[in-house]
Amino acid sequence: MGLSIHAQTEPPGLKCATVQINSDVILEWHNGINVCFPLNIYASQNINGPYSLIGTITTPGTTIFTHVGANGSSITWYYYIESDMGCSGSTGGTSDTITNTDPVEPDILRVSVDNGNTVSIEWDISPSAKTNAYIIYWDQNANNTFTPIDTVWGRYNTSTTHISTPSQRSETYTVASMDSCLNTGPFNNNTHNTILLDDTIDRCGPSITLDWTSYNDWSDGVDKYNLLLGLNGQAESQVAQVSNTTLTYEYTGINDGDQVCFRIEAVSNSGIISYSNQVCKNVNIVQPPSFTYISNVSVSNNTDIEVEYYVDKSADIKLFQIYRKEGEGNFKILAENKSFSTLDQVFKYTDQYDANDNNIDPSKFYYQYEIKPKDSCNNYYSSNISRSIKLDGEAKYNYTNNLTWNSYFDWLGGVDFYEVYRN
Repeated sequence: MGLSIHAQTEPPGLKCATVQINSDVILEWHNGINVCFPLNIYASQNINGPYSLIGTITTPGTTIFTHVGANGSSITWYYYIESDMGCSGSTGGTSDTITNTDPVEPDILRVSVDNGNTVSIEWDISPSAKTNAYIIYWDQNANNTFTPIDTVWGRYNTSTTHISTPSQRSETYTVASMDSCLNTGPFNNNTHNTILLDDTIDRCGPSITLDWTSYNDWSDGVDKYNLLLGLNGQAESQVAQVSNTTLTYEYTGINDGDQVCFRIEAVSNSGIISYSNQVCKNVNIVQPPSFTYISNVSVSNNTDIEVEYYVDKSADIKLFQIYRKEGEGNFKILAENKSFSTLDQVFKYTDQYDANDNNIDPSKFYYQYEIKPKDSCNNYYSSNISRSIKLDGEAKYNYTNNLTWNSYFDWLGGVDFYEVYRN
């Protein structure tokens, strides 16, 4: 007795149900290798049925049927096709159920900034069985006018990337579904926006203030925001966490010369993550002087006093203020020095005698000086205090001269000895 082998028949693959101008509905499908005719076409106005037979296709190879009088512009229909139940002894097959409405837009899961200018867009699978592709839209001009930028083919392909400018603005995207007949449904009105991170550095703090836009597009909302830091080329790590309503953070853990890169990680209440753009900075903190030193105060020409000083050359200095006091009086500002281009030098100031101004007289008083540098953060610092030497002489009756003078200070090493000269 011979053995008969029967192949399992395949149902036709329903592609789309397109409403025509006259409100008829055209069904289109593709036939697989083992599709058996006749094909029975069923329709219902309720997805759960009951379904009624509206047509039978007997001509093999046919891939189109018109539902005449469907009034598809006003009525929603659901369709499926069933292949011959007794074709060559097989059990037949039934297609997926599709509707004459436009394919349903998918729910967007997230938009997230990758490194650089690349944005990842991800969405759920469309609930419409006839979905064959997804159209990606971008608000190119930031005016709520969306432009299609990409087509992702395949109902189960649910992600893509796009090159834009997420470091300059919050980029907005949405998605629509399209069937095999190129009928495109409405795009999702719940658009998603990338997080835009910006920063302001306070060189005086020192600190970096980070501000970002909210990710307010998830239906279940944001749970928290995490601050991520990549320090000096190292891998990112979380350095702070803030609430879902906090959109700013002041980071103070920076040092001069650090290379820092920050990102914001938004976490939804269901655990979905979206990243902001990355901002990177080479930290240049205002450096206060570690020292300001008066190296010499000396009387010149018996009338003027020359002051020499220098400062830590790595400091960020805007100006020097020079103070003087007579004897043990009170310090008063004498002058400001703003005319310098480098700190790698010894600065000199001459306190000149002016007979008309009656300002100094080294023959009558010693004078004390102090230098106060002002850094770029408007903080003042103080040098050591140094004073001039006032020499007094008294002729004695025994043909000797008695010489007295005040001590000189303040060298770091102190005075070793004094030399007395005569002419």
